[in-house]
Amino acid sequence: MAGKREKPTQEAHEHHRFDQDRGPPLWHQALWIGGIYFVVSFAWIILSDWILLRLVLNEQTLIQVSMLKGLGFISITTILITFLALRLTRTIKQTTRLYELLFAVNRAIIYERNPTTIAQQACRIAAERGGFQLAWVALIDGETSRIYPLAAWGRTAFLDQLVLDTTDDAHMTSPLGMALRSGEPRICVDVQTADYMALWRTRYEAHGLRSSAAFPLWVEEKIVGAFCCYVDQPRTFSPEELSLLTVFADDLAFAIESAYRERERRNAVEALERSERRFRTLAEYAPDAIYRLSLHPHRFTEYISPAISSITGYTPEDYYRDPNLCIDIVHPDDRPHFEAMLNSQARTDGPLTLRWLHKNGAIIWIEQHHTRIYDKQGHFAALEGVARDITARIEAQAILERYRLLSENMHDIVLFVRKADRRIIEANAAAEEVYGYSRTRLLQCTLDDLRAPSTRPTLGGQLAAAASAGLIFETEHQRSDGSTFPVEVSTTSMRYGGESVLLSVIRDLSQRRAAEAQIRLQGEVLAAVANAIVITDTKGTIQWVNPAFTTLTGYPAEEVLGQNPRIFSSGHQDASFYAQLWATILDGTVWQGETINRRRDGTIYAEEQVITPVQMHGNGITHFVAIKQDITERKEAEAALRTAHDALIASYDSTLAGWSQALDLRDRETEGHSSRVTLLTLQLAQALGFNEEELEHVRRGALLHDIGKIGIPDAILHKPGPLTDHEWQIMRRHPEYAYQLLQPIAFLRPALAIPYCHHEHWDGSGYPRGLKGDEIPLAARIFTIVDVWDALTSDRPYRAALSHQAVREYIEAQAGSMFDPWVVKTFLAMLDQAGAPVMVH
Repeated sequence: MAGKREKPTQEAHEHHRFDQDRGPPLWHQALWIGGIYFVVSFAWIILSDWILLRLVLNEQTLIQVSMLKGLGFISITTILITFLALRLTRTIKQTTRLYELLFAVNRAIIYERNPTTIAQQACRIAAERGGFQLAWVALIDGETSRIYPLAAWGRTAFLDQLVLDTTDDAHMTSPLGMALRSGEPRICVDVQTADYMALWRTRYEAHGLRSSAAFPLWVEEKIVGAFCCYVDQPRTFSPEELSLLTVFADDLAFAIESAYRERERRNAVEALERSERRFRTLAEYAPDAIYRLSLHPHRFTEYISPAISSITGYTPEDYYRDPNLCIDIVHPDDRPHFEAMLNSQARTDGPLTLRWLHKNGAIIWIEQHHTRIYDKQGHFAALEGVARDITARIEAQAILERYRLLSENMHDIVLFVRKADRRIIEANAAAEEVYGYSRTRLLQCTLDDLRAPSTRPTLGGQLAAAASAGLIFETEHQRSDGSTFPVEVSTTSMRYGGESVLLSVIRDLSQRRAAEAQIRLQGEVLAAVANAIVITDTKGTIQWVNPAFTTLTGYPAEEVLGQNPRIFSSGHQDASFYAQLWATILDGTVWQGETINRRRDGTIYAEEQVITPVQMHGNGITHFVAIKQDITERKEAEAALRTAHDALIASYDSTLAGWSQALDLRDRETEGHSSRVTLLTLQLAQALGFNEEELEHVRRGALLHDIGKIGIPDAILHKPGPLTDHEWQIMRRHPEYAYQLLQPIAFLRPALAIPYCHHEHWDGSGYPRGLKGDEIPLAARIFTIVDVWDALTSDRPYRAALSHQAVREYIEAQAGSMFDPWVVKTFLAMLDQAGAPVMVH
């Protein structure tokens, strides 16, 4: 039984002594015989001489005895040497025969690769060269424990019907069984005298065999079988023979195992080659690209099948030349996912769907199934996989998805109806919503169930017409609650699921009918409206007018339809006016304005109109709608009103001028002052960006800036000398008097900033309210500078006028305290630009 090689047990040694009385080794025998020879020779030579001398024989007798003694010594020596030579010759012959056997077997091992042939040749050589009547190789079946002959030579009939099992203790008493169990050589010298061979004696005698030996075959410290040899007479083995036969068995075991391994290797290589051929054939002709991408230590394409050319436009040689092409070909948006997979340490990955770039620039969809390959150090060494072009599948899925979304999201009803029984076999979500049935209930209905009762008699004829050539018709359908609604049905015949069906697209006309009614109503309203309405296309061609248009222009509708509105032009508006109008409405902006047009009878009239661009369903501007109104009478009334208004304003301005002149006459020291500061203030305000309306209020405020002095007593106002503190308090109240005087007058209220605040200072030190910075109205800040400029550059009874330069320096010095620095800068720049102050003295 197979097992690991172990040290022979005491039982094994006892079995050797019982089996074979082989005596001591040859060198022991030679040493023993040599010792006996030395003792006998010593005794013969020394003792024999001593005995002869003791006997005192005569010389003649001594010579004769010595000669006999020499002849005896020579005879004994000759016999001993002859015995040793014969024994040594026999041993040498046996050893030589075994060496020849070992050499022949080893040569057969070298040149033969079939295990059965090797065993057969070994058995033949052992029988012929070793003098054995039977030699055979027994092997153990590892699965069944049965022992079977691999090869045999000689009296092979001994093996007929021989059934051995390593688990059968009764039949494992032979040298073969004992060798397999002990792992050591076993020898039976004579089967006739060995009691343990009683079960085998009859088989041995039947084939003329008397002695046998078994040598275990060891393979990788396991017993796989034994080499057995048999002779027809009792046979002993010298230690040298046992050693050589053990080596023979070991070489034979190695040769058989090597042959088996070589056969397995050769079979594996052939299978691998067949597999590689099949794989290469598959890879070369497969429509999918098969690849192996090496990643460690360097990235490069080890193999890629020719299908890659039809998929990407790049040949395998392109991939072999460029190690980065396998990365560069991936779409930039998908490349991070692919590189993340390559850098990941995960042991498994699912399929990867990526976009690749074809050589011609087109995007292709690829589905990759791959396997990670790791080396012995655990490095992610390679990626093997299959790349499949799924562009057509992705596009088909997209088309199917679009059709599904179209069906599911369209507002029209889609029904598949079986022709044979008119049963509904498929319906979209719109059908469930409109009819009010669940999908399950809807698929139990027939087309008759969905028709309004009054329309069912015509259903058969309509379906027959639809089945032959398709049909579009209007009818009425019925909801689950019994209510009916108008529909437009488009039906055609087709094959679906292996049967003839009708595809019906049904549109609910309820909203259309309501819209049509609404349009009719709107048309009636537009026809009845008092204002003229004109609808044109984007080129200005008139497409519709209402009756009020005829009343306004005198043109009947049939004369203006298809005409351009320029037929109404009176010539009062120039080309730039109309260019601006068209630019506005083409930009999508509503235009509103007035025009002067000509009626059909040639009379001129004023017209107010609003032109609105119409944009429909995101298609841009499609029409313009103009609403017109005759404003001739209103314009005449407005002209009369403007005339009266202008006269009133002129009257107000005359009054203000009179007040200003009265102030100058009261204070003769400042005569002409109001007109000068008014002019210069208007110039500075205009430089600072005031508009016309604001300038008018500034003008009025400047004229009336000292209107509050009406409330100052003449004694204080005309006092030739300096004023007392009390008098100054009274004088400083004149801005408040101005406010009290002008504030009730709505016409002058916007001009109050200057009379009320022109004595306020930028730093808050002015009066009457101590305003600071931007709290002071801008008009007052402007006037303050101009007022100081005029006062200092004008003569007074108590002093002469200062030079312009001195006043300029004073104003610059007061910027930020009395005056607004920004206004000062603008004022001085205005003076520099004019070259001289703009004054009226």
